[in-house]
Amino acid sequence: MSKQAKKDLLLKLYGFDEICEIMGVFDGSNEEVCTPEILSMDNDSKEFEDTILELAIVNGNFEEVLEHGVRFPI
Repeated sequence: MSKQAKKDLLLKLYGFDEICEIMGVFDGSNEEVCTPEILSMDNDSKEFEDTILELAIVNGNFEEVLEHGVRFPI
């Protein structure tokens, strides 16, 4: 499955804000995601969304979701 297909699947199964919450974007709980570069981005920009989705498709929280194509409780 291509990177774009994985991103599309995540957005089909979860809202973007939900993905951000799971990834610890807004509460600062994930050091890999809460870098100064990411935190300085406009949260409503396409660049921000793409960056977060790039990180989400390799995040362990979504591994089973992407493998099976269904939403799992996280």
